[in-house]
Amino acid sequence: MRLTISTVLALGLMAGCLDLESPPPPPPPDNPGTPDAGVVIDEPDAEPLPVDALAQWSGCMTIANWDTALMGAWANKPTEGGTVCSSCHGDGLARFHTDVDNNAMFQMNRYEVFISGFFTQTVGPSGIEVVPAVEKLRLKGGGAGDHPTYNTSPSDPYFLALDQFHQLTLGVKQAGTCGPAEFPP
Repeated sequence: MRLTISTVLALGLMAGCLDLESPPPPPPPDNPGTPDAGVVIDEPDAEPLPVDALAQWSGCMTIANWDTALMGAWANKPTEGGTVCSSCHGDGLARFHTDVDNNAMFQMNRYEVFISGFFTQTVGPSGIEVVPAVEKLRLKGGGAGDHPTYNTSPSDPYFLALDQFHQLTLGVKQAGTCGPAEFPP
């Protein structure tokens, strides 16, 4: 990071370190297009801003991988009482979107408001990682918050689909072939 004379002076004034009775600073250099030209205080560059891991994940999600994993089937996942997930979540109730239209469900689950229905962030060995939101889904399937119960076993085909979609999307990320690291506009 580079600090100019004006920045140093402002910092000094704020800290009360400058004598206000001192003579004014020297005039600017002959090149008026470059403020404080030639006066540089070197400091290490600031760390780059972190990329939102879920936004990056959204850019790595593809409809081909969604279809391969059969993620759209979550719309028809049975719950107690003979209902299916899309009965309540077809329009995104409680930030969980399971539209019966597979393409619409994929697109909606790429948005910031819905991506956390299936994915969450955790700190892993290589930093922030995106993982399936299995714990949350199992809590809901167990009846948390008066939610209708549903099968949460490790062999449940819907949880297996989520795991497969996660692995396929992770492959896209690791290959460096993701789209922009942002949520859809």
